[in-house]
Amino acid sequence: MPQEFFVTCRLDKWLVDEGPEAHGPYLSRHDPIADAIDAAERLVKPKKRFDVLLKLPGSSAELLWSSKTYFADRRANRLVGLEQLREQENVENPA
Repeated sequence: MPQEFFVTCRLDKWLVDEGPEAHGPYLSRHDPIADAIDAAERLVKPKKRFDVLLKLPGSSAELLWSSKTYFADRRANRLVGLEQLREQENVENPA
């Protein structure tokens, strides 16, 4: 089961709910989202899933960030970087 950070708005204040704890208040929507993603990135481990969700009254939760895609993106970027290095080596040192 993933650990979840919920970005919510109550009484015109933005909060990040993590289990029974609430962090904030924030004055804008951007700041709690950025802080929740930053916290999740710092805590994430390959076998422990973290999600950041936006939960507004009267709506279902919207997934904003997930460690599942975070690790997939990191792997893809690493593979692209390795391929670029190989191509560069081939240009600099043709066989």
